[in-house]
Amino acid sequence: MFKSIFLIFIPIYLISASININMMRDNNQTYSVVHLEDSNTIGCEVTMNAQFKNEIICQFKEETFKPREAIENRYFKIGFGRDSIMIEPKYHFEYYPFKKSFIKDDTIDNVKKHHYRHWIIVGFKGESTLFTKRDADGLTFPIIFADNSAPMIGELDFDLHPVDKNANANALVKIKKDYEDKKYHKVLKEANFLLEEKKSVFLSEAKLYKIRALDKIINDNPSATDDDGLDPNDIIELANEWIAQNPSNDKLPEMYMYIAKTYLKLGRSSKAKKYLDILENEYPKSRYNYLAKLANADKIYKVKSKDDGIKIYKEILYNTSDFDIASMAAMRLANAYIKKKNIHKAKLFIEKVIKANKKFVKTHPDDAYTLAKTFAENNESNISIQIANLIQDNLENSNINRDELTKNIAYWHERMKDNDKAIALYKAYLDKEKYGKYRDFISERLDK
Repeated sequence: MFKSIFLIFIPIYLISASININMMRDNNQTYSVVHLEDSNTIGCEVTMNAQFKNEIICQFKEETFKPREAIENRYFKIGFGRDSIMIEPKYHFEYYPFKKSFIKDDTIDNVKKHHYRHWIIVGFKGESTLFTKRDADGLTFPIIFADNSAPMIGELDFDLHPVDKNANANALVKIKKDYEDKKYHKVLKEANFLLEEKKSVFLSEAKLYKIRALDKIINDNPSATDDDGLDPNDIIELANEWIAQNPSNDKLPEMYMYIAKTYLKLGRSSKAKKYLDILENEYPKSRYNYLAKLANADKIYKVKSKDDGIKIYKEILYNTSDFDIASMAAMRLANAYIKKKNIHKAKLFIEKVIKANKKFVKTHPDDAYTLAKTFAENNESNISIQIANLIQDNLENSNINRDELTKNIAYWHERMKDNDKAIALYKAYLDKEKYGKYRDFISERLDK
């Protein structure tokens, strides 16, 4: 016989249901035991989430929970929807229903076929003997579940039948890869295809990437027009749908940001302000709050007051802990001060980025190159060379002409009176670019 010692008991009382979270020990193994009860039956199933991890989804008959933050302990992370609970095990787990005949039976039914009023989910790390059959010695716990097979690891449809998870999972992997490669129109097509699979557990993730792609195409592209056949209002509609379907998800601030940016794009500042205020009041430290502020500052700088825009850029730069967002603000400040003919201040801001976040410069080559050329035009070729050296090996997804960049780097060295370096670069260009556009220009420079 063995003994189980319960260490912690955490009751969570909900609108019509309750969750009890216990901690216990057995044979030097620690367990977390979640009891989920309701007066109506609850349907629980194991699915695979977008990160390809098992997740237990428990669906209630009616709206059960008030909005609240997710909770977690060593073994589970528990998120709350209005009528569902999402339990993400961090290690191993078992789950089964508690029935009136529970004490008498040594088996449990296939849990995937039934709904019950009381569920038990057990989380543990490492090997466990809690669910293996052993010889009885007096009163022995736990009850033996001889027929309790391991949970099906994979995707189930709404009828709780296995579906072809590989096709949908692979489609999602491709969507993520194309998004990382900035192939946003491809992301839209692939996400729309996956969204047609009405029963897929990847619907939420597919819709998320569709919203992200639309944001990149419409909101982050100054040249985007109605001719692209895309409607900014689609972002607002999809984001609101996503929020309604995922009311306790940790990506809510991201959705609020997309809505705020889109309203700013449409010139509906009062609508945008509602979501800017939500982000500032409820998620003040979130990177999405600062990204929304950045979009608002861009709008203010462009159509209202350049000085007010600069003020917000500085607030973002000096308050965010996110290096990339700080770098975005610093580059905008550099541009703003160049336009104000204050090259010294502009130089200070871009030097902050070069010193603290070289990776950001490398991954934003178009914006960086525009700044580099502007600094060169204002006799700051040293800064131009530093920027060019960072971006010259990362032009694959940019609009930069490598021929021009190579020529400019050499010319900027010449402007800096670094003649030996300039001559070496000019000659290297002539050797490599037999039909280069700037051969005549470079030959003239070498003849001087």
